Amino acid sequence: MRAYSEVTEGSRTPAARPASPRGDPDTGPVVAGRRPEPDMTEQPKSLRLMIKADTALPSRFDGGWWPRSAALATELPILIGALTPRLGMVRRIGYNPDTWGLLPRHIAVDGHAIRLEGFTGLDPYSLRITGMTSRVLFLLVVPPEADEHTGRTALAAACTQNGLSRHILAACGASTQH
Repeated sequence: MRAYSEVTEGSRTPAARPASPRGDPDTGPVVAGRRPEPDMTEQPKSLRLMIKADTALPSRFDGGWWPRSAALATELPILIGALTPRLGMVRRIGYNPDTWGLLPRHIAVDGHAIRLEGFTGLDPYSLRITGMTSRVLFLLVVPPEADEHTGRTALAAACTQNGLSRHILAACGASTQH
């Protein structure tokens, strides 16, 4: 039995619209009474997140997240959406500005302001995410440029290993140099 579960972002489906004999600029004309399949070439990629099971042995991190870019403020809304069922509404996120640069003080997600707090003393490749009920998740952040094998290994290690983020990432083969 695994000590973690992988969380993925749900796939989006195009909004239903009434069929028109003239067609539609997104999907083209109606052929023989039926619409062609919608263009799904821009499907969102799955969220690369693993959260430790509640029954798992204690370790430093509650899980791992592997963003697709180093633009943390852009990546966070997707992560927050996935964590909301577990944490409730997210109130604040702590990050290390030496790793991620300075971010705006707040970001809006689904109409709610979330405070971003930069702490140079925070483990460099980690996020401290606090919900409205003061429940906290501490996530190891895998560098976005990690290859597939290294990234997956680091996500699993985040759920089972103790130690600083740079040590866990180095043991998995990930570079922590910017």
